[in-house]
Amino acid sequence: MTITQSTTNLALHGGAGIDACDRCLALSQLAVVLCSVPLLRGTAEHDDRIRTPQDDPQPSAPLARPLVSTHEGLAPIPSELVRAAHGVSAERARALQRLLTGWSADAVRARCLASGVAAACRCSIDYPESLHALADPPPVLYVAGNVRALDRCPAHAVGMVGTRRPTRVGREAARTIATGIAQVGGVVVSGMALGVDGASHEGALQGRGTTIAVLASGADRPSPPSHRALYQQILSAGAVVSELPPGTEPSRLTFPARNRIIAALSSAVIVVEAPKKSGALITVDHAHDLGLDVYAVPGSLASVTCEGSNKLLCDGAGGVVDGVDFMTARQGYLDPHQGARLRPVDVDQSLIHDVLVHGPQSRQELRRAASSLDPACLEAALTDLELSGWVERGLDGRYRLKRPAVA
Repeated sequence: MTITQSTTNLALHGGAGIDACDRCLALSQLAVVLCSVPLLRGTAEHDDRIRTPQDDPQPSAPLARPLVSTHEGLAPIPSELVRAAHGVSAERARALQRLLTGWSADAVRARCLASGVAAACRCSIDYPESLHALADPPPVLYVAGNVRALDRCPAHAVGMVGTRRPTRVGREAARTIATGIAQVGGVVVSGMALGVDGASHEGALQGRGTTIAVLASGADRPSPPSHRALYQQILSAGAVVSELPPGTEPSRLTFPARNRIIAALSSAVIVVEAPKKSGALITVDHAHDLGLDVYAVPGSLASVTCEGSNKLLCDGAGGVVDGVDFMTARQGYLDPHQGARLRPVDVDQSLIHDVLVHGPQSRQELRRAASSLDPACLEAALTDLELSGWVERGLDGRYRLKRPAVA
């Protein structure tokens, strides 16, 4: 693989949020290239043995081995993609080599700038800490929308997954539970697919909260295209993330790979409806590997779309029927001094919340009332409160609570 090394100072890209080294950018490109290899081990065209230089003047072994070499540091790639590299024929290996020749990290950075996509690699302090817990963390996380939405992951985030063909009841359950989660400051993380994923994002938006979509395509490519309008709404109320560079189209290998990111960005995973063989259950496997709690929504015993999610309940998963109750029980949103009044968990946000309980306040009034916060922390907390739907700013410039206390 020929890689043009960059001499660009990453600090120059700071305004656009691009902090990714050449090597990690190369690894993210490698994932794209491997996904273009249709010949996996066991297919009719696959070479039944790795050719040697004596067998083939352009053998696959010298290329295929470095692609998956631990010594080269390329092992942290989704296992589905690594398996693809093992089964590359000599002809396909040459095609891979052509695809990688002349690759430039700076070209990827330029594409990020052009599409408004931020990027942080595993070497960056901006890379989400929870992703490091994965056995195969993404070399780079590309983010469109509000990058700061990721600051609340995984502590305040809940992954919601399920079938692409839910029942009407299942779709409404996903939407209603996600609305409740968003209303009490939770972040809904899902894959923006048809069905349960899309309904979960819609519910979070209805709750005026934050939602994060993890795509199997580049973060600048709405997938599926029919969710283009939903994609735009998510950008305005959260973020869209991907491990693939901008411009990348989805493939059958990138869909299962993205499920591990949904799990790693979440503190728990809820399965709404899933048949016995469902991609949503891959997310559950990753959640178990990360030690996360798994929950499921009880479904009809007569529906095949609920067989997998109902089995999770039989196997010990927690049940979920209400998003507010779920978040209250998990993260202690109840204020012991105010009965059942809901308030944010974050200390700075809860301080501002408690000031606004007494009525709308201007920014100057908030600074005086919350004098223990320095201006930067106050601004950050206000931004997070607005993003999560706790607070809104009126036409008079005064901040006020959007939701009343609930009994």
